[in-house]
Parts: sequence; C-alpha cells; structure tokens
Amino acid sequence: PVLAAFGRQRSAGESRIVLGAIGGSSEARMTALSQISPTALHMDKPLVIAASRSTVELFAPWRQQAFAYLTFFAVLGAGAAFGLYRGQWRRKSYAILAASTERERRKNAEQLGLALEGADLGLWDWDVRNDRFVSNEVVRGQLGYAPGELGDSGDAWRKLVHRDDAERLISAIEAHFRRETPGYECEFRVRHKDGHWVWLLSRGKVVERDSDDTPVRMAGTHMDLTRRIRTEAEVQRTAEMLRRTGELANIGGWELDLTTMRVEWSEQVFRIHELPPGASPRLE
Repeated sequence: PVLAAFGRQRSAGESRIVLGAIGGSSEARMTALSQISPTALHMDKPLVIAASRSTVELFAPWRQQAFAYLTFFAVLGAGAAFGLYRGQWRRKSYAILAASTERERRKNAEQLGLALEGADLGLWDWDVRNDRFVSNEVVRGQLGYAPGELGDSGDAWRKLVHRDDAERLISAIEAHFRRETPGYECEFRVRHKDGHWVWLLSRGKVVERDSDDTPVRMAGTHMDLTRRIRTEAEVQRTAEMLRRTGELANIGGWELDLTTMRVEWSEQVFRIHELPPGASPRLE
C-alpha cells in the first residue's frame, strides 16, 4: 500500500510515524511503520510492519479535554461579565440612591431652617469633648453678633451667661448628662452685644455618647423669651399697681360669668365685706 505521508514525521532508526490515508481509504489515520530483517530467515527484502489508528479516535480525549477547558473558561468569562455588569448596576443604583438621599437631606435641611427661622428658634451643636459650640445665624442674631465674630469656643459663650443664672444652667445640663432627665431645658439670661440682657429658653439633648456613656455631642435650640418676659413683667407690674390702688381707694373688683352664673371677687372685695379671702360666694 502507498501511504500518503504528510504532517509531522519522526524517524527513529528503522521506524517512523506518518499521518495520512492508507490505501484507497479517505480516513485520516496515524500509522507507525517499522521494518525488520532477521538474518536467520535469509530474507532478500525487509519485512514492513504497520500499525495504525484513526486520528479521530486518537485525538478524541484531547478534544474532550479542550472542550472541557473551553466550556470552563466560557462559563468563567460569562460569570465575570455578569459580575461586572451586576457591580456596575449596583454602583449606578447606589449613586442614584445617594443623589436622592442628598437631595432629600438638603430639602429637609431647608425645611428645618425655614421652620426654625419662622419660629425664631436658634439651632446649636455642642462638641462636649472638645468644648466647641457651633450655632446658626438665628442664635448669633439673638445676641447681635455677626458670623465668626464670637468664635466657637465654649468658654466664650459661657462668659455671656448672667452669673445669677449660671449655676442653674450648669445643674440642668449635668442632670441630663447623668440621664436624670430625658432632655435639657433651662431659661437664663445672656449678655447682648449692645450690653443689655436677653432671656433665652434653651432646650437640648445628648445625641452621642462614648463607650463609657460619657456625653460626646449635644444639640438643641434657643428661643428668645425677652419680649414675652418683659410683657409678663409689665402685666404683673400693672396688676400690682391696680391692687395697691384698690387698697388705697377701698375699691374691689368682681366678675360674673353669665354662662355658669359664677361670681368671682378680688381680695379687696372680701376686705370690703370683712370676709376672709377664699371661695367666691354663690350668686344667691
């Protein structure tokens, strides 16, 4: 038979390997050829021995292994591509969520600012550990100071507190620090930049504590009570003046509620009738 030799050939002594079809067959096979010439047989020509196998069967395990590797890398590549897509999608989603959260935070901050401004409430934040006191424009406006003029030192703010109110203020804060009260609240006076005293209603709460339960940060509001307290003092002064005037003129006041027919007397009316002050008499 004639072997159509092609491809890679390797010779080793009297043996060689060829790739190609054998005889009239079109099937590709790998053939190992070897020739022998035993001297004992006195052969005039060497004996050629051929052993062949179909290349399809021969390379089938290699193809299976290559297919397995290809499938593995294809699945790995698809997984990596999906993971990358998923990561990009999550990153985009987080970016959208962060932007939405930031917009909502700004909106809430603007609404809070408008509410505080409309209610004439000043917002303050006290870094207890570093003794830094930060406030908004409303608080500074209540005291007549421009931004940055007073500073953020806690000691600078404490120097503005009226000395008669300082002890009560400190006691209220320390009671809240010890968790004796759910929140801090105190009315006290602070000196205005122009020199007069301003009454403030201060409310606050500890918003951060360390592992030892020591307050780290506290936040709250200031409300200017000066006008209200001045009005109350004026009303009390007027009432006291009317009371003294009534005593001097021997004039008392009474009031009749036409709905309930209840009578109320002032103290001077009781004195006029030489009765001890007490429950108002019945209309009868």
